[in-house]
This record gives sequence, structure tokens and C-alpha cells, in this order.
Amino acid sequence: MSVRATTATSKSENETFRVQFEIKKVMYMDAKTKFAIVKTRIISNTKSGEPLPKEMTIQGTMVSPFEGDIYEGEGSISLHSTFGRFIKLKGVPTSSLPQVEAQVVEFIKKKIKGVGKKRAEHIVKTLGVDAISKIANDHRVLLSCGFNELTSLSIHEKLAGHREFELLVEFLQSLAMESDIANPIYNQLKRDCVKKVKANPYIICPIPQLNFLDAEKIAFSLHHDPVNRNRYREAILYYVIWRMERYGDICVPKDVLVNEFATGEFLHKISPYKEGNAVDKELVEELIQELLTERFLISDESVFNKKTYLYDPGYYHIEEHIIKNLIEIKETHVNPFTERSEIDDFLFFYERKHLKLATRQREAVYMALENRFSILTGGPGTGKTQTTNTIVKCIEEINPKARIRLLAPTGKASKRMTEVSGKKAGTIHRTLGMKGFGHAEELTPITEDFAIIDESSMIDAYLFSKLLQNISPQTRLLFVGDVNQLPSVGPGLVLRDLINSKKIPCVELNEIFRQAAKSQIVTNAHAIIKGKTTKDVDGLTFDPTKGDSYFVQRLDTQKIQQDILESIRRFMKKGFKMEDILILSAMRGGDLGVEELNRMIQYEFNPPTSYIDVVKSDGMILRVGDRVMQTENNYDLDVFNGDIGTIASVFVRRTSGKEETVIEIEYPDKDDLVEYTDKVIEQLELAYAITIHKSQGSEAPIVIIPIHPTQEMMLDKNLIYTAYTRAKKVGIFFGDEALLNRSVKRVNTNDRHSLIKEKIVANL
Repeated sequence: MSVRATTATSKSENETFRVQFEIKKVMYMDAKTKFAIVKTRIISNTKSGEPLPKEMTIQGTMVSPFEGDIYEGEGSISLHSTFGRFIKLKGVPTSSLPQVEAQVVEFIKKKIKGVGKKRAEHIVKTLGVDAISKIANDHRVLLSCGFNELTSLSIHEKLAGHREFELLVEFLQSLAMESDIANPIYNQLKRDCVKKVKANPYIICPIPQLNFLDAEKIAFSLHHDPVNRNRYREAILYYVIWRMERYGDICVPKDVLVNEFATGEFLHKISPYKEGNAVDKELVEELIQELLTERFLISDESVFNKKTYLYDPGYYHIEEHIIKNLIEIKETHVNPFTERSEIDDFLFFYERKHLKLATRQREAVYMALENRFSILTGGPGTGKTQTTNTIVKCIEEINPKARIRLLAPTGKASKRMTEVSGKKAGTIHRTLGMKGFGHAEELTPITEDFAIIDESSMIDAYLFSKLLQNISPQTRLLFVGDVNQLPSVGPGLVLRDLINSKKIPCVELNEIFRQAAKSQIVTNAHAIIKGKTTKDVDGLTFDPTKGDSYFVQRLDTQKIQQDILESIRRFMKKGFKMEDILILSAMRGGDLGVEELNRMIQYEFNPPTSYIDVVKSDGMILRVGDRVMQTENNYDLDVFNGDIGTIASVFVRRTSGKEETVIEIEYPDKDDLVEYTDKVIEQLELAYAITIHKSQGSEAPIVIIPIHPTQEMMLDKNLIYTAYTRAKKVGIFFGDEALLNRSVKRVNTNDRHSLIKEKIVANL
């Protein structure tokens, strides 16, 4: 991360400029001509005018490109009619090794108490990246860095035993590995770490910051034999985690795992090795049994299909805790909240004074007040919000002293819940006082009479487990959500499992109200759920005269980009603010991914000024006025993954001779500005455009969605439905109508493997 003062610059296209880039994926390589097409992360460039996105496709001659390699060369911008801009290289770029100075600075800062970042940087700048060896050989070299004799001797003694770290850095550098993995490897393996890694690269797999892929690249670079028991063992463990992260599985069918290893399909997909990826079935079975015996894996058998499933131990216990707590909820006696006649009386007067409820809405009111645990579900326009508010009013009318807690999984969802209910809502994380996965923590129990949890489809297994563990025996729970939304980011399909078990009281609202039926957004949303396209009589409609839903046919990515910018201008001229407009994309990369769209929108609507800019390590620029998103849970700052705010100020603070960059963020649900410094700033990213996955729990008056063949692999019915239903007033698609129709027909059949549903059926 760096800080710089900037002024606006003029655009200059088709120029030749220098660019340094890291290869993220080799898309095409001709062994004879050496012509390659690679996806890259742009590290630095000299292009003037509008800045480059942080990821781009690059084409040209490269001698031996490999993922993770860093190159530097000259190129210019070229354009493909469908796939958009890319960099065309001029000449052959040179490979360069990763910079390691920052890692040596970080190491010295951590190992020597009293030496901060500035002094550590000065040492490395003066003595070079082999500073540790020089200091260990002769303490007097530190005299040239401004230290006195006594301090130099003290530093010498503290660093004398750490020469191995420099050897590790040099070793990783020689393999073109990212140097930021040196510190965690050294901290874990200590003495003879290079020797240990060379003997068995897979020894680094259990280190929290690393994984099997890091070890695999080292092994490949060292020409280790891929037919390797250690390799296969760690690959099996990685496969279970990979399925959790990629597909949201809590467990993995053992027969699927064995087959993917026996055919070599999994390792071929992720490994640089071209051979040795198919593993004998007997060996796979033997290694699985070994891992089960050592408790690195846990198995369980399905009562329904008799299959064996394999778990990461942490998630096995999460699943077991969910079932245990559901059983306790069922078996715990709770005094009746009220007599049914009192609910009858409330509804009689409520409907006379307000409006008549649909039959299922009435059923939901009875369900919520008569059961300890219940679920309210339904699509847009079916009255979930109105029903929830009616339930709250009924509770308050019958017992004004009753305490009600309104909760949601994210800050965005809790803010929306506050707006539509008129009552304060909070996030589950903040309410419980959670500190993150794996932390030993004493949580704050929820003791209110009722807890109503909105956007429950977003709750993953871990969060659901923590919630159930911290509910008082007398608290009634109502989960509200739409199972047709995208599932939670974390593993599990908890809401769907609960509903499908048919063991939990549940009311599904399915009647579209007359007023809502006038909205194309509502009717189209239900058409999407049914898989209806623009070609069906009762399918998707985009009648521009209604003013709420548009589809603009476009195939040129550059034209779509300009359409999006022009749409923002048009709506802002009509009085809408930037925060009223939400741009949603299925992908992060590419011309229509959120990274490129954010760069364009920032450049157009919040251009460089004479004020301070902050340049993150990935090249993203942040400046005052930018809309930004928090990208991970930060319990110290009390901000969470998906929270969106605005940069209120950027400044450099000087204290005790040290400088630090400070960004202050204004979040809509917080009274005070949140202060970001140093590395925490890396947790922020631009949020003019966000991924559809990140949009869950959000709403905006205007939603704009690019839908293009370059994104087809990501698009399905649930993704389109989730994106489109974020719009409150206007929803706009730019792209290919045929692709929209294919996507609406494409059902994601991945139900996320877990045994939650069948364990509920068996035990409740």
C-alpha cells in the first residue's frame, strides 16, 4: 500500500507503455511459436490517462509462462469486439523475481522489540535484502544505520539465530514463489526449514496461511516425483476443504472423492503436474482410513442412501451441534405466549383498521406466536415484510412488555430491516459478540422473548450453530427468508434443509398481491423462479412504457461499459444519488467484472484531484468520496464482510516520529466514523459495482446488471433471480437476451452435501 497526491490526467490510448504483471492463469500456449494468452494481475505500468484495471488478459510471445511468474515488458491496448480490451506485447518480456525487501522488513520488525517499520525499512535500505546475514556476521554494520554500539549488539544477538530466514527467502525467490509465505513457513518450521521443505514440500500444508497448492508448486519446481504418498494424503485433505469453499459442501461423499482421485480428474484440474494425477483406488482408500484413524477426517453414514460422507473435523462438530441444539429446542418446555383467542382478537381489529391479510399470512401470525421455532418464506411481492411487521405488532399488542430482537446476517440486511420495520435491528455477529471462526470466545446470549431473523438464506452452518448455542431456553425464534436466493457464502444450505425436513413449522407465502403484480420486477422474479423466458407467453417481459424494467441487447463489451456510465449519468440528472444505483456483475474479472467497472465508474464520477490517494498493494486506488466495501469480518473495528460505506477523509498521521496512512469511513448504520490504518486498509475495495453474491441482503432503487457471453459459466437461475430482485424501482439488463434465457433455464443442481436434513428428520 502506498500514498500519493494526484492530479487529473488526460486520456491517452494506443500508446506503448511498460507493464509489470503476474500470471494468474495460462489460457493458451503454443509450444512452437511461444505465443501465449494469459490472465494477469497488473503490478505496475506507465500508461497515461485512465488507469488500467488490476486484472487484464495479455497476449504475446513468452518463453515459458507459468502461474505465479512475474514479467515486465512493453505493450499497447488492443480491442476484441466481444471480449474487450487486452494488452498486446511488443517484443519478448523479461521475467523478474518477486521483491523480498518487504518480507525482510516485516521479519526484522517482528523479531526485534522496539524496532518499528520505519527503522526496519532503513536497515534493509542501507544493508540490502541480506541484512540479517550481515548483522549476524558483524554487529558494527548497524552503526552505519544510526544505531549505537549497545543497540547494535542487542540487535545482533536477536538476529544471530535467524540466518535461516534469509536462506528461505532466497530459496522461495529462486522458485519464483510469492515471498510473503516466507514468514509463516519460518515461524512454523524454524531451524533447517529450507532442508525440511526441500525434503517434503507438503510439510507446509497445515500452516494456516498456506495450502496444498503452495506445496504443489514448490514440489513441481523442485521436480519431485508426483507419485508421492505425502502428496496424495495432503491432496485428499485439501479436496474436502476445496469442496467446502468452492461448492459450500459441509461433507463430501466418499465414493465421489475416491472416483475423482482414481480418474485423476481433481489433481489434473488444479496441479501443474501432467502425470501422476491418477491414484490407485486401493491407495486412496488406505490413505482415507489413515486420515480417519488420525482424526484429520471424520466420517458419517447417511441413513437415507447408506453412503459414507467425509468431514473436516471442525464442520463435523458444527453439524452435530446444530442437531443437538435443535433437539434441545424441541424438548425444552416454553410457557404459551398467549391464548389463541387473543391472536383472533388482534387480527380482527388489525384487519379492520389496516388491511385484510391473505390466508397464509394469518397462518404465519399464529405459527410464530404458538411455536418455539418457525420459518416464514416466500418470494417478492408475497408480503413477507408486511407479515413480519404484523407479527411484531401482534406481540406488542398482546404483551407490551415483551422483548423483541430483530436480527440479520449482514449490516446491509439489518439496515434494511430497520427501515421497513421502524425498529432497531442488528447483525447476528455483533449481537453475539463473535470474534471469528475458530476463536475461543464467550458470546453474549440472546435472552429476549422473541428473535426474528431476516434474510435467513444467507446464514451458513457455522453462524447458525453459534446462534442456536446462544439462545435462551425461553426465546422464540422466527426465521424469515427466500430459499430461491443464492445460498450462504459459507458452507451449508441451512434454511432449505430446515424447510425440506418438514419437521419445523413453516409457512410459505405464494400469493402475489394485486399492487405488487403491477410491477414487472415482481412478476419477472416469479417467472425466473419458474424458469420462464422472454419467449414464453407467461414469461419475462420488458415493457419500457411501465418504466421499471428494461433489457438492452448488446454484445460489444465496450458499448455495455459506456451504456452503464450513461445510465448512471441519466439517473443522477433525475435526482438519484450514486448510492441509489447498484451495479451487479456475476464476476470479478473481465471487461464487465466488478474490478473493471469500479475503475471506470471511479474515474468518471470521482476522478483524481490534488488530494491524497491511497494505492493498495493490488493497485486499486481509494480516495475521498469513494463508495467502498469491507471484504472480511473485522471484529476489532466492528465491521463485517459486505458492509458498504463512503470514504469521508484520507490523511497521514504523524506520531512519535512515525507516519501512518488513515482512512475514515462513514457507514450508514454507525454514528461514528470508522478509522482504517496500515494493513487494515487492504480489507477495503471499491463498491460502485459489486458481485451478485455480495449483493445479498441489499436493495437499491436502481439496479443495473450486465449479462454477457464472457460470464456465461457463472450464470444460472438463482444468480439472475438474486441480482434482479435487488431492484426496488428499476431493473436494467445490458447484454444478450439469448444468454438471459439460457441462464433462467439453467438450474444449479448442487444441493450442497450435508446430513443436516436427514439428521433433523431422524431426531426431531
